[in-house]
Parts: sequence; C-alpha cells; structure tokens
Amino acid sequence: MKSIEEMFYSKSTEDEEQFRSRTMGLVSMETYKRHISDIRRGIKPENVSKKTKIIPESKPKKMKYNTLSFEFNQGDDIPDQIPDKEDRSETISKEITLTAIKDSLSGENKSTESLEKHSEFDFSTIGKDTSIDTSFLPDKKRELEEAKAREKLKQEEFEKEEKLKQEIIEVVFSYWDGSGHRRSVHVPRNTTIGEFLEKCRIKLKSEFKEFSRLSSASLMYIKEDVILPHTITFHELIKTKARGKSGPLFHFNVFDDIREKSDVSKETTESHAGKVVKRQWYEKNKHVFPAYRWENYVPGKFNKPYSMKGD
Repeated sequence: MKSIEEMFYSKSTEDEEQFRSRTMGLVSMETYKRHISDIRRGIKPENVSKKTKIIPESKPKKMKYNTLSFEFNQGDDIPDQIPDKEDRSETISKEITLTAIKDSLSGENKSTESLEKHSEFDFSTIGKDTSIDTSFLPDKKRELEEAKAREKLKQEEFEKEEKLKQEIIEVVFSYWDGSGHRRSVHVPRNTTIGEFLEKCRIKLKSEFKEFSRLSSASLMYIKEDVILPHTITFHELIKTKARGKSGPLFHFNVFDDIREKSDVSKETTESHAGKVVKRQWYEKNKHVFPAYRWENYVPGKFNKPYSMKGD
C-alpha cells in the first residue's frame, strides 16, 4: 500500500521543489518563465551541482610599528613590513635579551646598585602625600621598626650590664675582734657577700688560726653600721646606690678628700672600711659599742635624698 504522502503527492509539488532549488530570492519574470519551462520539459540546469562560492571577508589592515632593532646588517633600502603578533613578541624578546647582555657587560656593580635601590623603594607611599604627619596613625611598618629598635637597645643594655658585672673592684675590709685589722681583696662586682666573706676567711686564716675551723656562714660583713645579707651582690649595691646609716654602701675602698670643707647639707664620698666579724663575737658584744649601732639591711631604708660633693 502507498503511504499517505505518496497518495497526496502531486506533480505540482515536485515542480515547486525543483523551482525553489534553482532560484534564490527574488527573480525577474523572464527568469521565472525560463525555469518553469525547463522544469516542465525536464531540462536540468548546468550549474545546479556547483556550489555557491563564498567570498571571505577582508581582514582589516594592521598598523605599522617602528621597532628598535640591533641588527647591524640592516639596510636603509629595506621596505617597512607590517609585523604581526608573533613578529612583535619575537622582536621584543630579542630586545630584552640584548639589553640584558649589555647590562651584564657594563658591570655587575651597577646592576647590584640598581637592584638595591629598587628593593629599597617603598611602594606603599605611592599616591600618598609624604609631607603630612601621620605619626598618630597606626602603622605596622613603623611599629615593627620601633620594636626592633627597642629589642636592640635592650640587648645593648644587657651586654653592658653583663660587662659591668665582670668588672674587678677592690674591697677594703677590717677584721674586727675589738680592734681593727685592715686588709683588702679583689673580686668581680657580681660577687655575693657570702662569696666575699669566703675570700676574707681564706686570706685571714694564715694569720688567725681560728679561721681555719670557721666557715663563711659564721662570719658577718658590716658596712656603714648596716649588716649586709650574704645573698646580695656588690653590683646590686652599686647599681642602686644603696646607703647605710653613716655613708654610702656603693663605695668599697677607703678615701676622703681632706682638702674640701665639710658641708652637712651634702653627702660626702667618704667611705669607711667594712667590718668582718665572727657571728659568735657579735652575739656576745651586740650591747656595747660599736655593735649596738648595727642594724640589718633593709633596701631603701636609708636612701634619703642627698647630693654628693661635686654634683
């Protein structure tokens, strides 16, 4: 059986399809009649199988660029060429390579200086008025620099302090057993009173046999009528400019300038020799002079405002 399309297909439909395939758009009456006549007679056109030739769109002309060239053999009579993207990139890469070679030949020092200057440039200042005071505003860079400066200063002070602690000083003392026996020892400023008394014991045991049986814990050091504890160092006394009842505790040698007139309104630099006594002797004689004047050391107890001669 025939399909519905075949049953209703007519000759006029076939002719119309052939006419559409032969024409495109509007045609003149003469052309229309010719095509109809050819279709009815069954004549096929010669150029039906030929495809319509598509004309490519013309590309826009490229602009000419004046490029810098380092080729020495290039003549003046060569006409300018229009470089495309690949040619321009190749030319630029050649220029960069040649420039790098020239820079390397000109000297490493100049390139190093230029790199240092470039690295030192602060890009954060671009677009800002540097003449305006912005010190009151938070600035991470400035705060970091200040922190580094404080840390550096702290380290310098620490090193200076450690150097002072190792400084050797002379300490004049008097072994007191009712009468004075003056001696002196040299110790670092960071020496404690207990370590100092051990040195005194070693020095005195050759003259006083009883010191051979004693320890530094059984000895006392009295300076300016103040009993100093065994744990404090000479450096602490010097640093804090500690004072006793009758003079400064930060001078450990004995001196007094007799050429100057006495002035009760000013503290003199006169320093008395500290006394080294046995604790047993002190317990027996603490009610008599001079032991009854001695007091235990209390930081800042006698540090009243004063000015020294010459200040």
